[in-house]
Amino acid sequence: MTLLLAIRARFRPSATHATTALLLAFGLVPTDDARAQQYFGQNRVRWEQFDVRVLTTPSFTMHYPAAAEPTVRDMARKAERWAARLSSALGGHRLSSRKPIVLYANHPDFQQSTLSTEALSEGTRGFAEPIRDRIVMPLSGLAAKNDHVLGHEIVHLYQYDIAERVRGGTNALFGLPLWFIEGMAEYLTLGRDDPNTAMWVRAGLAANRLPTITQLSTDPTFFPYRFGHAFWAYVAGVEGDAAVDALFRAALRVGIDGAINEVLGTTSEELTRAWHTQIAVDYVEPAQQRQYPEAIAQQFAGMQRLGGMLLSPQLSPDGTRLAGLARTGIFGLDLVLLDTRSGRVLRTLAGPSNDPHGDALSFLYSSGAWHPEGHEFAHVVIRRGDHAIVITDVASGRTRRVLTLPGVQSISGIAWAPDGRRLAVSGTSNGQPDLFLHDLASRVTTRVTNDAVAEIHPAWSPDGRYVAVATDQPPRGDEDDLRPLPLRLALIDPVAGRQRPLPEFPGARMSNPQFAADGRSLFFLSDRGGVTDLFRLQLSSGEITQLTRLVSGISGITERSPAMTVAARAGTVMFTTFDGRDYAPYLLDPERTEERALSVAADGDGLGTLSPVAADPADIVEPYLDDAFTGLPTLNANAFRTTQYRPQFGIEGVGRPSVGVASGPVGTAVGGGASIFFGDLLGRQRVGVAVQAQGTLRDLGGQLFYQNTTSRWTWFASGGRTPFVTASSGSSTGTIGSGGQQRPATLIENV
Repeated sequence: MTLLLAIRARFRPSATHATTALLLAFGLVPTDDARAQQYFGQNRVRWEQFDVRVLTTPSFTMHYPAAAEPTVRDMARKAERWAARLSSALGGHRLSSRKPIVLYANHPDFQQSTLSTEALSEGTRGFAEPIRDRIVMPLSGLAAKNDHVLGHEIVHLYQYDIAERVRGGTNALFGLPLWFIEGMAEYLTLGRDDPNTAMWVRAGLAANRLPTITQLSTDPTFFPYRFGHAFWAYVAGVEGDAAVDALFRAALRVGIDGAINEVLGTTSEELTRAWHTQIAVDYVEPAQQRQYPEAIAQQFAGMQRLGGMLLSPQLSPDGTRLAGLARTGIFGLDLVLLDTRSGRVLRTLAGPSNDPHGDALSFLYSSGAWHPEGHEFAHVVIRRGDHAIVITDVASGRTRRVLTLPGVQSISGIAWAPDGRRLAVSGTSNGQPDLFLHDLASRVTTRVTNDAVAEIHPAWSPDGRYVAVATDQPPRGDEDDLRPLPLRLALIDPVAGRQRPLPEFPGARMSNPQFAADGRSLFFLSDRGGVTDLFRLQLSSGEITQLTRLVSGISGITERSPAMTVAARAGTVMFTTFDGRDYAPYLLDPERTEERALSVAADGDGLGTLSPVAADPADIVEPYLDDAFTGLPTLNANAFRTTQYRPQFGIEGVGRPSVGVASGPVGTAVGGGASIFFGDLLGRQRVGVAVQAQGTLRDLGGQLFYQNTTSRWTWFASGGRTPFVTASSGSSTGTIGSGGQQRPATLIENV
């Protein structure tokens, strides 16, 4: 609904005739207009309002929903630790002022943010913007992920701050390519040991498709984060970590090619050749001791129909069908039902064109869960600002029910109990991750765990007694150092809430647990040795065997996405691998899992470390990543000040001012214009002013608007003055005196 009031006033100045139009607009616009809902996931609605608090630290102001304060206090301590680390890596640079960080309790809340003009997908983990030097990010429920994203975005604040102190540096910074900026942030927060980036590099080497430095800037098919990370790791490994700061500062002055010449004493072409040569030296020989997936498993037959991508596949209990996320249309990912052997698409279960129950699919951490009898499938959607669970009849494609879990705003994984009556749900409540149990008959949701520890990738044992999870539970006594920890495995009694830790690989990630059909063993994925492979744990003895030793490794769309599934009754295993372009699934029959049992490989083949593998670890970045205490404020409830959020306007944007002078037979004219936009830190209120002059004061024009997006209803008011000159001409017949006589004449009047 929009109300417009227009007032036109006519003035008659003495010298010229002018008309000034005054337009006043008052609007009350519902952001969930039905017409905007035609395209699944495209409409951004502010479903919720938050009581926002501000926590002030020496370097940052944390803006957050009050209910998430316990988690935010940990984030504040981590932010100060990152500030100390990055100052040491960037020449001792200290931030010029206290920087704002806006935190949302979960990703669905983040997707309602008014701080971005672009749609925020589930894949957007956060962003930093330079006008207000502001970080905006959600709490993910995983401590290690929160820590990494926070550190990554703080690197960008340092980049902005350094650029502002270099003449022309801000404009130069925006001219640097994405891989250079983002890769630097990845290296300074992840270091050299990163199996995920190493996987991308190995896949590129195997496909003979490693990018040159020039291609990183010109070819968008090379993922800027991963290959940018690999570039900076190579430069730092050869020249030392101090070269990161020197190369970045030089690039602000002379560009990337000039900086490479000035700091490294070489050319981009020569640096590319040396980098590629070192990658081959580090990876070719160890990779020859490994296998390609085709040698041990059967590739899924339907990839050509799915555009080369199938994410988070879930095998039906009998193994004859699978559900997964694929791009089969033009609008985005669809949840599709497939025949396991032929790869034929049987039905689209949910997607942009046929799901009225949600605003978008949730796709990063789970595609869903099968009913134990195989006739229903449950998946997660974003609905009215929170996650919800939709249960679909797979034969007809009809929705059976939509579940909202009170108090559970974000859901990362679900598993259907063998009795068909309960769902295990991995989710967050007010930013805190926990495991929940939902009874389908009574619709009662019970909290199984209640702590700051994540429990993701839930999987039921066949007898229904336990739920296996991947957890970031810290060792006893290490809870206060806030060290990012790899996931490990545990069994949880869903009734009593007791947790039983399972044998672990120290320092390696263990995730995606799936019970074997007989319930006596547990399949899981681990990046032990630097490559993610498939393992099996015998629950009675604790013995672990390795089932794959792949060149590139097993992977989902992120390093923590599920990439392996087991058919609950048939025992068939499916896993997805990454080949540099596509995520391809492979099938492993139960008999072959017995044949493939290998001894667990020893650590240290270097395939999870970025080139050069033999770089000195005792430089700057690796030591501070290993040190959890330097820069970390003590655990003190009074260390940081907390206040209520009060809107304060600051500059959000400035239009390029213009001035012009023109001269001609009729005289000289001077004109110009300027505009400026203000907003509060949360983007709830905005004010814009624009002025344009074209000569005298009566020719002055302008517009003023105010927008308020605090609630689901967006309202605005706008007023302006637009001067313009009007002219008219007319004629009439009459007489005119001439020589004492009246003569007929045509009279012409110009106004």
